[in-house]
Amino acid sequence: MEAGATRVEGSAVQRITYRVWQALVGLSPKITDADRAEVRTWLNERQYRLWAQQAPRDQAHTLRTLRLLLSWGHNERPLLQAALLHDVGKIAGRPRLWHRTVWVVMGVVAPRQRSRLVAENGWRRPFWALAEHPRLGAEMARSAGSDDDVVWLIAHHQDESVGEGSQRARWLATLKEADRQT
Repeated sequence: MEAGATRVEGSAVQRITYRVWQALVGLSPKITDADRAEVRTWLNERQYRLWAQQAPRDQAHTLRTLRLLLSWGHNERPLLQAALLHDVGKIAGRPRLWHRTVWVVMGVVAPRQRSRLVAENGWRRPFWALAEHPRLGAEMARSAGSDDDVVWLIAHHQDESVGEGSQRARWLATLKEADRQT
């Protein structure tokens, strides 16, 4: 499956297979100086420093998300900034690949029990960051000078319902689709 390919919906096996592909793509990403320069065109200096704190796999994912949105013809700064910053909340717990794997698999096979992994302190902190990353990321983005639209998009990028009608709701639906595809 290519980076821009549509996510497979369906069975638990299909969802896990997709997530395994996503993890493999992110095992050894190379972030180049050209990539960093591209990011800098969209973010202010404090936002860029926040983006740069992410794991390389998350940096690469957000770049793919940005580029997919650009390929769809989007040039709205709040949407593109949210694409680059939507996962920054994960830096609060520094989840490793095994944390992410357990988190995703539990979300598919035992979603109700997954919440037992979450604690702000100790060995469960990475799971807490994975669970809380939209809220944490929104707070970090606000502290980095992001405007209200960017903060709102980050805070809601994993919400089940996106609402309808408003510009924010349209941007959110678009961000969620791009995030799912990358």
